[in-house]
Amino acid sequence: YVPEGVDAEDVTIRAEMNSRSLFSHTLVITEKSSSATILESIESGADVEGDRFFRNIVEVVAGENSYVQFGSLQNLDQETYHVPLNRGVTDTYSTVKWIEGNIGSRLTRSDVETQLDGEGSETKIVGAFFGHEDQHLDVNASVWHRAEHTTADLVTRGVLDDVARSVYEGVQDVGQDAWNTSSYQRENTLMLSDDSEADASPKLIIKNHDTEASHSATVGQVDQEELLYMTSRSIDPRTARNMLVEGFFVPVLEEIDVEAFREDLSDLIVGRLN
Repeated sequence: YVPEGVDAEDVTIRAEMNSRSLFSHTLVITEKSSSATILESIESGADVEGDRFFRNIVEVVAGENSYVQFGSLQNLDQETYHVPLNRGVTDTYSTVKWIEGNIGSRLTRSDVETQLDGEGSETKIVGAFFGHEDQHLDVNASVWHRAEHTTADLVTRGVLDDVARSVYEGVQDVGQDAWNTSSYQRENTLMLSDDSEADASPKLIIKNHDTEASHSATVGQVDQEELLYMTSRSIDPRTARNMLVEGFFVPVLEEIDVEAFREDLSDLIVGRLN
């Protein structure tokens, strides 16, 4: 809980899974003209025999003219099923920013959603994932525009290797009274294996004629011309591929304001590549 006019920075939550099941619920409330930056780390602890289940819920209620940034970085082991839900509601001129990095788990079913109830309010949803072996990543981002002059920006990038699979669904729902709305969505998946699989389903639901909105989704493999160019400059193929993958994540990493969080996510990506 952040009172009026207070700035709460560098709030850290660490979730370590030392049991077969774990249920977490975080509630964030900011009053008028306050701010909060909260970083959550989710990882496995002691070895526990058998499959695990982690259900994680985060709710944000952003007061008038407040700013909330919530970052979650998940690196659970391959025996864990992870089902997170992040949900935010905005008041007038408030901002809710979500940052989500999914690297671990056997299966992740993630929902990140914001309801823009306040005039002039904003949200940004930034997501990154990297699946390998037989991981399954089901990532969903949703925004409901319910007031005038609201803005949303959804950015997701993911990489798949081995026989990993991803499913992405993004929804931008612009209500009948949400005049002068701006809403943008883009999702890109890079395939490192012929056996991996990705599905993307971006959606626009627009109920008024005063809206600027766009959505896009792409699925592709490493550019062979770029790879040839780098290997012809004496860079070995594996290093060249890794450099291209790291570069692929740059647009997402640039959206992360907190340097420590950005570096942790980058380190996990490099670790997975290695």
